[in-house]
Amino acid sequence: MRNEPRTRIRRICATPACRWLLLLLACLPVPAVWSQELDLHVPASTVDPALTSTMRDLALRLLPVYQDNDTERYLDNLAALQMVTGNWPSAWEQRQELMERRNGTSPNNERPFDLYARARVLEHEQGISFPQAWNRVFRLTIPRLPDPDALELDRLLKTPVYQYRNELQTQLDHYRGQSRVTVESGLRLVRAWLAFDAWRTFAPLVPALVAEDQDSRYQQADVAVKLPRQRALSAHLILPRGAPERLPAQLIFRPAGQIGDEDDDLALAAHGSAVVILQVAAPPPVLPKQRHHRRALRRRAAFFTALTRWIGHQPWSNGHVDYPSETAPAGTSPAPAPGKQPRQPSLQHK
Repeated sequence: MRNEPRTRIRRICATPACRWLLLLLACLPVPAVWSQELDLHVPASTVDPALTSTMRDLALRLLPVYQDNDTERYLDNLAALQMVTGNWPSAWEQRQELMERRNGTSPNNERPFDLYARARVLEHEQGISFPQAWNRVFRLTIPRLPDPDALELDRLLKTPVYQYRNELQTQLDHYRGQSRVTVESGLRLVRAWLAFDAWRTFAPLVPALVAEDQDSRYQQADVAVKLPRQRALSAHLILPRGAPERLPAQLIFRPAGQIGDEDDDLALAAHGSAVVILQVAAPPPVLPKQRHHRRALRRRAAFFTALTRWIGHQPWSNGHVDYPSETAPAGTSPAPAPGKQPRQPSLQHK
């Protein structure tokens, strides 16, 4: 009689319908424990001295309950929680395991946290200051990246701290007055705090390091563009170091005094082009009903032909010139590069 319930359960489980149900349940992902709630009383402002201890306490209470069936997301969030608790060695181990799963790399939006965790580990293990550790990790990591990846990461590291402060303040405003928070919301709050705390820590060190890295990747100089029967034009030239002997040119018109986006200019060079920034306004298009229409067309064509030839005769040019779409001269083809022996890119000009 005692074994009767067990026998009945075995008979039920032996039915085809039950077997299919068990198989279906086994295939379902294990959900994260997002619905569980934790006590939380957030400070009113990002400048409140109690915010650091509040976030650390929240991260400590999230660690034992946080789960996720997505392994990469789990490792990423686990490392973030450990960083906020100050367990830098464990956080760096999680970041390394995550990189190994991604063939030894991280997407650019996560690389700042790799740098930050590694620098904190170095700071504590070797007893050096954080600026010393950050500078060392930056110089060991960034120069190994391809130019486009390094430039994208430079842009991210230069993100103003106030953007992360505003995001954190928005989170604090949302949860102020609430006494409990779900695991999902708590994790989002901890990550907002981590981003703000990390950027405000390393932001003062970034500009000098980025300038140093970009100087090692690109040559920049102001040059004079001398065209026949025209006054000399001023231009700024950017060449990628270590590029092929001859490069296509990207031409940009930018009047003197107009501020451009330096990173956008460097992005063209990062993808293998010489960048020529003429410090004049682009010639306006010639309208069909414009007075002296044909004369204006000839002058405009002569200007672009002379400019193309000047670029084509530079030692770094392969003769191909890309003009901005809004100023591209109709019917103007790139001038062939002069018949010289190939040489390394140089800022010298004729």
